[in-house]
Amino acid sequence: MGTAAKRGFWRNENWGGWKWALVTFTGIMLLHGMAILLFTRGFLLTRTELSQYSECNDIAESPCIPPHHQSTYGSCWTKPAVSRLIIIVLDALRFDFVAPSSFFAEKKPWMDKLQVLHELASWNQSSTKIFKAIADPPTTSLQRLKGLTTGGLPTFVDVGNSFGAPAIVEDNLIHQLVQNGKRVVMMGDDTWAQLFPHHFHGRRICVNTFQQLDFAATVSALLGIPFPFGSIGRVNAELFSLAEGTWNQEKSTHGEDQSPSEGNNWMRSYVNVLCINSWQVKKYIDVYSSLSLIGFSEKDLLHVSKLYSKAHELWSITSKNFSDGSEREFAWSPFLKRQLEAYNTFLESVAALARSSWTEFNLKMMGIGFCIMLSSLYLHVFLIWRLDKLGVIQSNSPSYSRISFRLSFACIVVMIRAWSFLSNSFILEEGRVASFLLATTALLQLRFAVIKKMMVLEAFVLCILISFLKISIEIGQLKQAVNSLFLKVDPSRTLGIVDDSRFWVYIAEVVPILALVLVAYFMYKYITSNPTRGVLKYVVFGNMFNYVLIPFHWASNSSLLGEQMLFRGVNANLVPRVAYAVGLLQLLLLTIDQIIVRVRSSTMEESTVPKALALLSTWSSTIIILAGKQGPLVALALVIGGWSIIRLMKLEQNAKNESFGFSHSYALAVTQWSLLAVCMFFSTGHWCAFDGLRYAAAFVGFDEFNLIRQAILLTIDTFGFSHILPIFGLPFLVSCFGPPRENKREFSVILCQVYLMYGLITAITVTFTMLCVTIQRRHLMVWGLFAPKFVFDVVGLLLGDFLILLSAMYYIV
Repeated sequence: MGTAAKRGFWRNENWGGWKWALVTFTGIMLLHGMAILLFTRGFLLTRTELSQYSECNDIAESPCIPPHHQSTYGSCWTKPAVSRLIIIVLDALRFDFVAPSSFFAEKKPWMDKLQVLHELASWNQSSTKIFKAIADPPTTSLQRLKGLTTGGLPTFVDVGNSFGAPAIVEDNLIHQLVQNGKRVVMMGDDTWAQLFPHHFHGRRICVNTFQQLDFAATVSALLGIPFPFGSIGRVNAELFSLAEGTWNQEKSTHGEDQSPSEGNNWMRSYVNVLCINSWQVKKYIDVYSSLSLIGFSEKDLLHVSKLYSKAHELWSITSKNFSDGSEREFAWSPFLKRQLEAYNTFLESVAALARSSWTEFNLKMMGIGFCIMLSSLYLHVFLIWRLDKLGVIQSNSPSYSRISFRLSFACIVVMIRAWSFLSNSFILEEGRVASFLLATTALLQLRFAVIKKMMVLEAFVLCILISFLKISIEIGQLKQAVNSLFLKVDPSRTLGIVDDSRFWVYIAEVVPILALVLVAYFMYKYITSNPTRGVLKYVVFGNMFNYVLIPFHWASNSSLLGEQMLFRGVNANLVPRVAYAVGLLQLLLLTIDQIIVRVRSSTMEESTVPKALALLSTWSSTIIILAGKQGPLVALALVIGGWSIIRLMKLEQNAKNESFGFSHSYALAVTQWSLLAVCMFFSTGHWCAFDGLRYAAAFVGFDEFNLIRQAILLTIDTFGFSHILPIFGLPFLVSCFGPPRENKREFSVILCQVYLMYGLITAITVTFTMLCVTIQRRHLMVWGLFAPKFVFDVVGLLLGDFLILLSAMYYIV
């Protein structure tokens, strides 16, 4: 019976129906989610930040021997080996620029240029060394400095308080220095001051290797301060011996060595430091595994625990030998060496485990996710082809076997944009590429319009609109190039408008209001000229009420109005909150109307267009008020662009083309609709980077911070004009093109096909983005360019799938 029911569900009669759309679009969304989840787990290395900090009194929990003479030396966890430490950080400086050329087989022109470092290393060879730093990925500055000062392995996504923020709030070396009374003075640029805004008092040769991971733990041990809580590095033995003054560079050459007593004393101190080091690392691993949802596997944790237990059992024997007295110090050496080996094995195992989880790509998971994404593309194509075949049968049109020019041209445009994502240069210019491809399709239609002597005005208007969009995208690229410097500049001055030119200042204030009036007029004209049900009409008029309030919100923040104006007494947060409340009320009314009211119309167009207009009305006022004064201009551009695309579809409407099927008729229009949405994203000043988000929009209407509320507002501002409005407005393509359709099923089949084509275009671009980050995963700009692009694309894909699902449930009844 189950098999029969399943076959019945996938019968031709059910394709395009409400239940079929629910199952299909939900399945596609889940398929995309699974592909992205697997690929992300392999590519976007993620670590959970912990809020714990190390304290001096934590040493009481340690099984290690407490340091002697704490009051004398002012030590906390370990006895300070030095009283002052100078750290010189030379960013992006290769090792062969610093080390003497005598250590290399061939001398290069850039060697031996930093003689001052050579002199420092040779001046006191028992306490000075040049180390080669070995850094773990990621290689961006913020993550590299996090790794140096926290002693951990930061990743691209550090889930916690410091995500997306310049300051390092996790426990770190600089924080421990300040907390323990050390005076920290920094000489350099603003980078360190931004990372540690409240920590600095002022701003002002043997070749070996030194792991980035070991830096924080080693400096903490040398200065006697607590190790940063997230540190998983090991105290460097050679640097510790330098501080103790027991290392001699000449010993390997002349066969001389320190006395057994001197060597055992140093080794005893170092073993004690490694004991504290290992105890802190084990403590961090236990806490991380208990608090993080993406912790380590049970097998790995069990292996690490066994190594630590073995080292701890050996420590009980070693510490007993320490307490027996100095007369047996010559017998300590075998125990100390075994103890050192046990601690080193444990620390190396933890470091290897962390690197495998936080710094090494999982190509197998990335490959599985990519293959699932490819299967979703095949599913899209199969469903479109199947619906196309059913649509031809439903409309009693002759079968088709050849591909139309419109479909071929649309496929070429989509693939050109997708292939451009394999180049970092084209990713940086994505907005310009999208506007160029949209302009190419518009010019082609303008040529057809001139030849056929019809729709010339619409084609010309679309070309002019794309030119203005290109200018706005260029301004957005300028913001991206100079970033915060541009954001501090008054936009009017950027356009050449100075404060003395009052005429142009007034023009800049009035133009957004005029654009808002035009958008409201288009809605009012449609409502008054077409029959619309009561609830839908009230929803549209409620949106017009919000449009009236928006200029009052701008006026309350305008510098052109004097203090005596009425708007100054209005709370700046009042109008946005009223707009949000009205929008929520509109959504509630539409939901109730969708569930309860069932209206019969002579054609599907009569019921779909008012529903689409009402749904767009509920979102438009909120999106416009979040976008600021550019919002009405962008909304007007979206209306004009959508109207032009719909009108130009009639260029291809003739009897000969009917035999091609529905996908051939809508392919180019859907492609243009998608490109227009991409242009909307970049023309509003956004770009695919975290600093391209307009964080101020999250606080429009609110002064206090609420994570969920601010996240929702920021998402609406980021994807409002590029995802929400275009996807909810797609039914206009179906309703306004072709003759009125009395057959409900035929209309539903075409609408599902249009949404599948739109989703396919988005899925193709995301697939090529995944291919790009897979190929460029070792590129220098992977975390600065490719990874943010991947994050924005996959979030846009999942959001688009969800909006398509909601649209299908709303329009298909």
